Amino acid sequence: MEILKVCIDEIALSGLEGCTFAELCELVARRQPPVTFPLDELTKQFIWSQLSQRGAIIRLYKLPEQRKVVDTLHPLGSAQGMEYVHPYSYRLVNDEEQPVRVRGSCTTYEQRQDVTEAVAREGLNLTAAIEKYGTGLVLVASQEVRERALIPADTDPCVDLSEVQYCVLEVIGCSREYGILRSFITNTYLRIDARSTFHHVKMLAAMNLVVIREGRQLKSGRITSVFNLTLSRFSRLDTLYDDTMQVYESQFCRLLEAAPFKALPVGNLKNTLGKGYKHARVNLLRRGIIERVGASELTGEEYEAMDQVKGYRLVKPYTVELPLDEGEEAQQVAGDEDDEYGVAFADPSRLKPIVFELPLDIQGYRMIEGYGPEGISNPEFVNQGLMVHRRLSRQLVKYLLKSSMVSGIVTDINSNRVVRLVATDHLAENEEYQDLVEETAKTGLDQDVSLYNINNNNQTKKKKKKKKKKKKKKEGPLIPPPPPTTSEGNDETV
Repeated sequence: MEILKVCIDEIALSGLEGCTFAELCELVARRQPPVTFPLDELTKQFIWSQLSQRGAIIRLYKLPEQRKVVDTLHPLGSAQGMEYVHPYSYRLVNDEEQPVRVRGSCTTYEQRQDVTEAVAREGLNLTAAIEKYGTGLVLVASQEVRERALIPADTDPCVDLSEVQYCVLEVIGCSREYGILRSFITNTYLRIDARSTFHHVKMLAAMNLVVIREGRQLKSGRITSVFNLTLSRFSRLDTLYDDTMQVYESQFCRLLEAAPFKALPVGNLKNTLGKGYKHARVNLLRRGIIERVGASELTGEEYEAMDQVKGYRLVKPYTVELPLDEGEEAQQVAGDEDDEYGVAFADPSRLKPIVFELPLDIQGYRMIEGYGPEGISNPEFVNQGLMVHRRLSRQLVKYLLKSSMVSGIVTDINSNRVVRLVATDHLAENEEYQDLVEETAKTGLDQDVSLYNINNNNQTKKKKKKKKKKKKKKEGPLIPPPPPTTSEGNDETV
């Protein structure tokens, strides 16, 4: 049945350490995608009766001590992310005396006792087994079942993992869809040099057994890069992980939430967040999560003595901004910087969520091409183009301009100069471009001079710099040839 397959798979992912029955129920309850069976008392009794009779693939062991209940999931960056912390230390096991070689990591492998036959012989039900053994009874899957849960069936059978690589793969499997940090494996689990861990993880990733995801964390006021490791079977599950701006935004909101009346002055926020304050403030104001407050709304003795104190208040809880799904309407919101230019944002009906099967440059070009000869303004594309981060949108615009797939035309909107992105195929139909061609034909200037083309500007700057750097080779002083020597009494030159 499906519920038994799920239970056996969760036991296999727990590794050689195994799991208690209470831990098994908790793992099944939070499994993704969730199971359809309710975990009531009758279901638990049925699961126990089936697992206790499958001694060929599931073994029951009695631990020398009762196992303590440890919370393995901790909040990560934002409130929507969780970090897995492995509760057991590393102890290599490579038992070749068994009929099937047993390998993995287990701290109680030599001390625990196999009680599978004893439980089956006595016919203990779930209640009786818990009363007799308590939390000292663990379920461990066989070596074949554990390897099947960690290594996909389409993996090359000739590939042989070393003992350390298998232990690393095993602890990554224990983290399930949450993943585990590579720094945790290096500093806490294996306690080896970071270069050795990098080598093991690189080999596992080359075999398509592990997926590496890069994220950001805020530690001691600094943004640090972290690498999250998951099994390839969990790579399709979206693990929410903060990028640099999300770390600053979540820290911004946590500071406001902990403050009285959920408001703080600008100076306190700047001192804590540093360089990330400006971008976090703009994004949170754009999404309506925070609002500006005046000096009269800030309470506290340290604020009353100041003049003209301004700050921000938390309006609603912080959530990670994700790309819109199909069918959802795009919100017409703008940042403070774009409001100054009076730019009308893109039509929500023409915005589409990002498609992960296509390269991002192709999606950006198709979107700009969909606007025809009129094109789309640069702020529109950057802020609400493909629903990706602004920095990535700016890099995409630079790449499209550099590859000559898109041209930029400068137009005036409300006495402000705005760059509109037009696909090269529709450039001849653009009105501004036609006027530009007519004017340049009269003046005799190059028609590409007035176009906003980052590639051309950069190339001219580089050429000028190169010309300045070129220096003439210094020629040495000319040495006159030696005078001719003549022999005495003769006018002929010797």
